[in-house]
Amino acid sequence: MSSGLDVDTETGLRVVGCELIQAAGILLRLPQVAMATGQVLFQRFFYTKSFVKHSMEHVSMACVHLASKIEEAPRRIRDVINVFHRLRHLREKKKPVPLVLDQEYVNLKNQIIKAERRVLKELGFCVHVKHPHKIIVMYLQVLECERTDNSGKYKKKSHYYRDQRRERSRSYERTGHRYERDHPGHSRHRR
Repeated sequence: MSSGLDVDTETGLRVVGCELIQAAGILLRLPQVAMATGQVLFQRFFYTKSFVKHSMEHVSMACVHLASKIEEAPRRIRDVINVFHRLRHLREKKKPVPLVLDQEYVNLKNQIIKAERRVLKELGFCVHVKHPHKIIVMYLQVLECERTDNSGKYKKKSHYYRDQRRERSRSYERTGHRYERDHPGHSRHRR
């Protein structure tokens, strides 16, 4: 509430930001680990910074671009902008139209580059993310949840994987709380 937003609004913005990063990553054909990295960076940044002062969409774009470079699957910033432009049109139920390369586009590109720098600076260039995915797969194999038939599709417990995706946003929100615990010098919503 110190930033002027109530908890529900902030949580909603966090979830929407992670969903945007996931959708953009899919359209950009990024590996899942890159999308997860982008979501973690997004949560860490907004754990200390306010949604009121920083554009959620610009930071989402910056996190996708930065995560693609971190996970060695780089995408051009122009591609990231085009994908977010398309997602915005789909969200607003408008007919997708190509992005015009005018001064507004150049300004947006510069804002994303600045947002990427702000994310790096705020995180102290500590952008390494240790994902639990490998451990989760190992546990699933041990629990025999990963049984497949001849076609390679999951036979059992496919609902488990759907539930995992739903919980992913909440998981990345909790990552921000762990970041605060591990980095006590960073205070929430510094000005």
